[in-house]
Amino acid sequence: AAVRWLRANAGTYGIDPTRIAAGGSSAGAITALNVAYGPEDVGNSGNPGYDSTIKSAVSLSGSRVLTRANAGEPAVLLFHGTNDLLVPYASAQTTVNEALAAGLVANLTTWEGAGHVPYVAHRTEILDQTTNFLWWTLGLGEAAS
Repeated sequence: AAVRWLRANAGTYGIDPTRIAAGGSSAGAITALNVAYGPEDVGNSGNPGYDSTIKSAVSLSGSRVLTRANAGEPAVLLFHGTNDLLVPYASAQTTVNEALAAGLVANLTTWEGAGHVPYVAHRTEILDQTTNFLWWTLGLGEAAS
């Protein structure tokens, strides 16, 4: 519903409806990946008739939970610590492996020994990689100013 709302209100807010991404940490990361990999499960609320697909997703300490990666779905960037006790590192690995097997772009940055949402320790790396990833996946070099 949130993605459909963005498209329905794109003109009002100066949003390019062809360049929408989702991202988050922990539960927000799981949500972003489920939006990326769940285009057939769009629910029935908010702005029917608008597309709810996105171009890419960024996940900090998340994994896909209710969906599976299928061919033609968005590129994803994941960040995860190997000592995450809330969202196990293995689930992030499974998410990436499924995406790669489906022929999708999926990148995983791994931090040995890091726990859940290690943002402070890796802030610059997260921001730099996310900026580059979104620039590339959203085609921002060709975007209107």
